[in-house]
Amino acid sequence: MTPARLLATTAAAALLVLGANSAAAQNVVQCESRDYQYAVCPTGRIAGAQLVRQISQAACIEGSTWGTLRDGIWVDRGCEGEFEIYSR
Repeated sequence: MTPARLLATTAAAALLVLGANSAAAQNVVQCESRDYQYAVCPTGRIAGAQLVRQISQAACIEGSTWGTLRDGIWVDRGCEGEFEIYSR
């Protein structure tokens, strides 16, 4: 592979990675249980979610203090976090 072709291939790969990271960042939603109360954060239709960063001191445990609905994320008992959303 010529140096010019290698440079072009590397640049194209870098753009793909940057584009993928930007798309993933757009699918992160912050949701908070204020005063330890149940809350729902609307997201539109989703297939699922994953906790990517816990913000609260209170534990965020899937199925216990947070979970998904067809069109949102619910949190309870003080859980606050950032959740990556998976589209349908």
